[in-house]
Amino acid sequence: MFSCCSPAADVDLKLLLCSGKKNNNPAHPDYTVLKELTKSTTLDRFKRAQKRKAPSTTLVSRKERKSHRDDIKMDIGTQILDLKEDISSLRNDTRADIKTLREELTGELAKLSNKQAEATRQMEDMGNTLSDTIDRVAALEHNQQLMTKKCKTLQEKCADFENRSRRCNLRFVGVVEDSEKGNMLTFLPVFIREILGRENFDSPLVIDRAHRSLGPKPASTDRPRSIVACFHYFSDRQKILDLAKSKGKLVYDGRQVHIFPDMTPEVGKMRAAFNDIKRKLRDAGVSYSLFFPAKLVVTVKGERHSFDSPQAAESFYQQHVK
Repeated sequence: MFSCCSPAADVDLKLLLCSGKKNNNPAHPDYTVLKELTKSTTLDRFKRAQKRKAPSTTLVSRKERKSHRDDIKMDIGTQILDLKEDISSLRNDTRADIKTLREELTGELAKLSNKQAEATRQMEDMGNTLSDTIDRVAALEHNQQLMTKKCKTLQEKCADFENRSRRCNLRFVGVVEDSEKGNMLTFLPVFIREILGRENFDSPLVIDRAHRSLGPKPASTDRPRSIVACFHYFSDRQKILDLAKSKGKLVYDGRQVHIFPDMTPEVGKMRAAFNDIKRKLRDAGVSYSLFFPAKLVVTVKGERHSFDSPQAAESFYQQHVK
């Protein structure tokens, strides 16, 4: 393909084209060259025409681009201003919201702080109160233990005093009601001599007080009330007990009667707890004694053994007597 780069080339090209107009025969030797030159010339002519038109088109295009650029700048500027206003408004709103939230949070935090301080104060008060209460409870427990010991000691002393006040007393059980005929102090000496033997009493018995046990008078078919007598001399009281024990069964006016030491109900229960083991010891022929208030002494093979509880006495009986 040829290119028209110089005036000489243009002259040659024109000559060839002129000769080519008369030779449109494809069999012509220059037909192909002329055809290519014709195409190239047409293309160059179009390019030159475009170059001639380019300056005005380019100028218009630049103006339009500048106009568009200015419009775009204005739009961007307007949008930036709007955006700045929106951001400023949003910032102000955000600041206001944050300020409001801060104030609310500050108020709530102040309340929480006050509540926490109050709770701390209450906990301290409760701790102090609890500590004081623990100390007071410990002191009360200590005092209660002391009071319990003292109370027990006082109860034991009171029981001992009461039983000592009865050490000269005897209780007569089974004597028919109205046998004394209204005068107990006159009746009892005669009654005792009759059931224990007149020969055993050389001197008269001195009785300070005597009466039936407290309570309503029973019917004639019911069990009579017991008689409690306080002897002036302890020797008389002990002599009567020894004689009653040696004689065994005692009968008055056709009815069996019994003579017991006068003791408090508590001591009576303690002594009654040994009744079963005493019966077993009697059946086994073992000598024993029950001392005041409730202490069982057993003699086995010449050795004395003492027991404060019926369980201990029963265990000894099973191992050494049975």
